[in-house]
Amino acid sequence: MKGSKKTLRIFWTLFAFNALFYVPGATFGAYIGVYYRSKGMNVSQIGLLSAIGPLLALILQPLWGIISARRGRHMAVLRLALAGSAAELNICSSLQAKP
Repeated sequence: MKGSKKTLRIFWTLFAFNALFYVPGATFGAYIGVYYRSKGMNVSQIGLLSAIGPLLALILQPLWGIISARRGRHMAVLRLALAGSAAELNICSSLQAKP
């Protein structure tokens, strides 16, 4: 790969980020159905839970792109999406059943 030092540094930074972000998801994602089954869920519930994420991504990712392109405020939309993700994680963690 040819390029300046800055270009190479950006490439390897993004490569490392993607590797650290997606490899654990691919590793543990293969076993999420087994985990759900151990929690007593049936096949229909597991299928529904497994389909929600990709379905939301199919709808919301283009929507964020359209909104940011029309508004011209890419960073504001990115911050809003990040805040929404953080809020969702906070809500989900507080809804977990306590033993």
